Amino acid sequence: MRVLISTYGTRGDVHPFVALAKALQAHGHVVALCTPTGFRGMVERHGVPYAHMDNAVLELTEAVLRAPTRAEQRRLFKGFGAVIRAGLEDEWKAARELEPDVLVYHSKALGSHHIAEKLGAVELLAMPLPLTPTREFPVPIVPGFRLGGWLNALS
Repeated sequence: MRVLISTYGTRGDVHPFVALAKALQAHGHVVALCTPTGFRGMVERHGVPYAHMDNAVLELTEAVLRAPTRAEQRRLFKGFGAVIRAGLEDEWKAARELEPDVLVYHSKALGSHHIAEKLGAVELLAMPLPLTPTREFPVPIVPGFRLGGWLNALS
C-alpha cells in the first residue's frame, strides 16, 4: 500500500507522524511524509522519505505570532492567501508523485481531504492530540499553564 502522510505545524505536529511512517514502513508499506522543509532533516534522519512542502506557511504563521502590533499582523496576513495556495500545490504535487492509496493527514494539511477525494484514495484524519480528558496536562492550546490535575482534565 502507498501512504502519503501530510502534516504542518510545530515539531509536536510532525514527530508523531514520523513515528507512524516508520511503523508503516516496518509493515512493508511505501510511505512519504509531506511537511515543511524545516522538518526535512528530522524526517530523513528517521529513514522516512520526504515529500516537499515549502516553509513559507510556517514562516508566515510564526511571523504573525511574533508581530508586535495588530497592524503588523494585519499587514502580514495580506500575503497569507498566496502562501496557503503554494502549500496546497505542494501537497498536490506530492500526492501526484506517490499516487497514494491512503492519505493520512493532520487537520492543518488543508488540501488533503480534497486531494484524497480527487485521487479516489482512502483518507484518514489523524490528530496527535488527546481527545479524552487527562489529568497529566491541559489542552495543548494552553501548554504554558500548570493547572493541576482537576483543571487539566476539565480543560
